[in-house]
Amino acid sequence: MSSEFIKNFFRKETTYTAIKVAVFITPVLTLINEYDVMVNGEFDKKFFMKLFLTFLVPYCVSAYSCAKTYSSKN
Repeated sequence: MSSEFIKNFFRKETTYTAIKVAVFITPVLTLINEYDVMVNGEFDKKFFMKLFLTFLVPYCVSAYSCAKTYSSKN
């Protein structure tokens, strides 16, 4: 990975877009993957770790995509 890609990965625009995507996708994925836990009210450390990872994955995918796009334009 080049330093340009890393720089683009942490751009303000990239971060903003990735957060918007993750905030939209995370509840959908959480409902699909953790519906039984949520219905039963079994909120423990494991649930919140999964919730964090469920947010992190679409964030990273979106940030990666944005960074690749910005890098290819230059």
